[in-house]
Amino acid sequence: MLSCQHLVKSMLHSALFVIATFCFVSCGDKPEYVPTELAASNPKPTDLTRETDKQFLVRAIEMKYEQALLGKLARQRTSSEEIRTIAQMLEDANREEKSSLASLAIMKSIHVPSAPTQSAHAAYDSLNVATVEEFDFAYIRSAIQGYRDMIAHFENGTRAEMDPDIKAKAMAMIPVMRTHLSKTMEIDAHMNPVSELIR
Repeated sequence: MLSCQHLVKSMLHSALFVIATFCFVSCGDKPEYVPTELAASNPKPTDLTRETDKQFLVRAIEMKYEQALLGKLARQRTSSEEIRTIAQMLEDANREEKSSLASLAIMKSIHVPSAPTQSAHAAYDSLNVATVEEFDFAYIRSAIQGYRDMIAHFENGTRAEMDPDIKAKAMAMIPVMRTHLSKTMEIDAHMNPVSELIR
């Protein structure tokens, strides 16, 4: 009787081992299932989209370099504490945003400028020839125009067919740039150039 029970237990253990082995092998060979909806929601970027992404990032980073350079120049040349404060804020903000965009470009395998471009240096040189009396007004007007151009570039970019990560980054930067533009325009209003023109 004991040997019969022992035999039944042995057979039961063997059967369980075979079933477990079969399940393990079957699960290991089973191909991973990717839902059709998920695959469709993550399409590979087209060549046109990648070119749009590249053009947007290259120009955006050029603009950020330019505004950072002009901010640095303004800090060095102005005698106004108000201008120095706004110049420092704009320089820091544009350096940070430029680095953020450049990091995203690396992730997307897009080559972008790693130093200020010729156009950024040209803007720097153009502002630097302003006299001491003209400089603050020239810098503020240059910053206002620069921010208007940047906002237009970012808004146009987000309307195009774009990588979702790049579009999200661009959209997040627009409100910050609008705030900086408003602060710069407030300083321009304080300088009251209209009354100078009337006189």
